[in-house]
Amino acid sequence: MKNAADVTITIMDMQGKSIGIIQRPSLNAGAHAVQVQTAGMAAGNYIYMVRTSDGDGMAGRLTVTR
Repeated sequence: MKNAADVTITIMDMQGKSIGIIQRPSLNAGAHAVQVQTAGMAAGNYIYMVRTSDGDGMAGRLTVTR
């Protein structure tokens, strides 16, 4: 991250239905790693959306394997 900000990570199934939200308030500028608890998730592909309180965002794909 370029600047300190609050971060919201939304995990969605491939149809776009939200299945979980992770909040990380007041993260400093720089790189961060966030662990996602996948125990309750079925094996398969998911979408994650990362949004900051500054209005920045990105999306990617997460694959859960068993």
